[in-house]
Amino acid sequence: MKKLMLLALAFSFGLSVSAQQGRPQMDPQQMVKAQLEFMTKEMSLTADEQTKVEVVLTASAQEMQQAMQSAGGDRQAMREKFQSIRQEQGKKISAIVGQQRWDAYQKKVQEQFPNMGGGGEGRP
Repeated sequence: MKKLMLLALAFSFGLSVSAQQGRPQMDPQQMVKAQLEFMTKEMSLTADEQTKVEVVLTASAQEMQQAMQSAGGDRQAMREKFQSIRQEQGKKISAIVGQQRWDAYQKKVQEQFPNMGGGGEGRP
């Protein structure tokens, strides 16, 4: 779960940096596509797995969007909700790809994004 949180943070960080540099932010569909491409590359997802993971990522993105809208500016509440969503997302994806592949993927993410923190049980 921690690695999934790191991946999500990396994408979020990328969005804020791109926004600060005048580049357009990714919408949720673009985020899902980017995450899916990254996961496909890192875990060698089959077409069937890609389809299933995309459904999970899309649902998570929608939940996160709703959490942002309902948080009313309360960053702590939003952070807690995001963590919960990411934990569930990680459980669902590991059920699709298998725990061994999921653990290996999380290790790769941590290696690729070592400075993205990790202060929580929190990805991809």
